[in-house]
Amino acid sequence: FFYGASGGSIFLTQSFLRRYGDAYPGAYALNCGGAKPTLPFTWDAGDASRRGSTKLYFTYGDKDFLKSEIELAMPFFQTAGFAIDTRVIPDAEHCAFDAHGRAVEVFDAYVAQ
Repeated sequence: FFYGASGGSIFLTQSFLRRYGDAYPGAYALNCGGAKPTLPFTWDAGDASRRGSTKLYFTYGDKDFLKSEIELAMPFFQTAGFAIDTRVIPDAEHCAFDAHGRAVEVFDAYVAQ
């Protein structure tokens, strides 16, 4: 189980998954942040067996200043074969929602799959 908010979500999507995603499959609760990698994956992300059970859960406000960056990351990862779940919080600014509560929801949903 992985959790990030703002820069933590950017780190997970831009660096960690790119380098270690095959070694650490799981649920990624990406709150109010996310970015597509600027460098290529160091592993074959196109190989479903290497992605394993990884699912990326993006949650952000529709008024988040990182919205455009997050919305570029989601299709990038989806095209790479990752399962994506998205929740957009109406009228929410950057990280202006219960990210901890959302992470619990994400992890519960992931375990229930």
